[in-house]
Amino acid sequence: MIEFDQKAIGKLKSCNDAINKTVPPEIMKKLWIGGNTAKWFTHIGVVWKIAHLPTYEMDRYQLMEEINKVRHQTSISKEQVREQIIKIFSWGRMKTSKTTGKAALQSIESYESICHDLLCGLNSLKAYEKFFERQNNIGFFPQMKGVGPAFYTKLIYFLGDKTGLIMDQWTAKSVNKLCGNEVIKLENNTTVSKKNDVTVYKRYLDIVSDIQTTLELPTLSKAEELIFSCSHKQATVKKQLGHHHKVCSAWRKYIAEKGDDEGTGTYRNGKKVK
Repeated sequence: MIEFDQKAIGKLKSCNDAINKTVPPEIMKKLWIGGNTAKWFTHIGVVWKIAHLPTYEMDRYQLMEEINKVRHQTSISKEQVREQIIKIFSWGRMKTSKTTGKAALQSIESYESICHDLLCGLNSLKAYEKFFERQNNIGFFPQMKGVGPAFYTKLIYFLGDKTGLIMDQWTAKSVNKLCGNEVIKLENNTTVSKKNDVTVYKRYLDIVSDIQTTLELPTLSKAEELIFSCSHKQATVKKQLGHHHKVCSAWRKYIAEKGDDEGTGTYRNGKKVK
């Protein structure tokens, strides 16, 4: 069991208690609404096409339900795999620039087989190793571009066997704060570093499992959702949540305002302390 920073885990517990007490489940679902899949794909402009992409915005639960329909098929085609990848990237609001979304889909042949294998039961840690190799150009594989850990862990979470979790900048910052040290490396204190190998990812999963146990949360996914929290600044999020916004975003606000200059000593004012 991880020995958490007591102030931080206490704050997380109070945030969770407040959400459970005051925020209805239907409001919580609004936290997880992603981007429009068809519109996102159109903005990318790759030469290949996918028919019948969703033209509406899904929350994470709807997205999981859609992917589960494919997972239960006896045979999964390349087009079906690509469709799920596009849904996940658009749900996560991946940017559509030439170095992100466009690069991700242009290099899709380097990692779509991993996604297929995840749908067929590939272990989450093994999948992370494979994505790590593709991104860091290890071995004789084509290089995966535009997809860092924050997005390939989304692929692992949605396509996999429910043992993997999303590891983005906010869950990473949360874990670093809760543990009092830099468990997960961040670049410029904003991006999950591509240097985080599978041992880091396993450590992350173990820590989130301990958060689940400590706070008596129902699932690993609920623990990850809690530490991700939601934006405390974005106007669209404030509008979606209404008067519940302050409670729902309290943990994110705590991490954004205090996580970088208290506790770990790793960063001060957004700059790394040597």
